[in-house]
Amino acid sequence: MDLSDKTVDVVADGYDLVIRASATLAESSLICKRLFSCNIHTVASPEYLRQHGFPKHPSELQHHHCLCYSNLKHADRWQYTDAENKVFNVDVQQKLRCNNTPMTVAMAVDGMGICHVPTFYIESQLQRDELTILFPEFDKTLVNVYVVYPSRKHLSAKVR
Repeated sequence: MDLSDKTVDVVADGYDLVIRASATLAESSLICKRLFSCNIHTVASPEYLRQHGFPKHPSELQHHHCLCYSNLKHADRWQYTDAENKVFNVDVQQKLRCNNTPMTVAMAVDGMGICHVPTFYIESQLQRDELTILFPEFDKTLVNVYVVYPSRKHLSAKVR
């Protein structure tokens, strides 16, 4: 089991299967099954918000400390959707780039900045009030979670 966030070549690297979270997957000959979808939220700790203020609109993120996920093509560009369902991007000020989402979430909980992550990473922190969702009215961007494997033929018992 490899718990890395990096994108791997399923066939060339010899993986039985991988779990990928993405808005869309690139075309390939791999078998892909969507497991579930969830929203991406922009969150900060109550402590960060007390110290730096509560941004009212995503455009205000340019004046805040943002914790960015470095494995994205545009780590410092966060996507939102307005009331008319028009998608817009905000270029954020990176305080830190990290290649591990759980670590990014932990830093946000510690008050180091604001992060933009899928719900499945922050459910427990939201329940414990360790993080606050900043712009729920703009969080319509979905991420899909897929299981991806090379072939239906010769599928091992553990993958099946």
